[in-house]
Amino acid sequence: MTVPASLIHIVDDDLSFRTSMSRLLRASGYQTALYESGNAFLKQPPADETGCILLDLQMAGIDGFGLQERLSSAGNILPIIFLTANGNIS
Repeated sequence: MTVPASLIHIVDDDLSFRTSMSRLLRASGYQTALYESGNAFLKQPPADETGCILLDLQMAGIDGFGLQERLSSAGNILPIIFLTANGNIS
């Protein structure tokens, strides 16, 4: 019996990062879903509660912390891995 690949949701406003991270993860056997913003993720929320979210901290509109707060308020149980290209997130 084959175990289905985990779905990793990549939420990042950088197209080249989303694309390259998706290729890397798919080459490692994972499925990916790509979102260009926090709002895009909220418009197409995950259908199930498997996998995880790779979430950029600094995006226009809803930033990573804001999206995490909204997801927590809605009862999200998916693990979130925060990412940033900025060395200083103060």
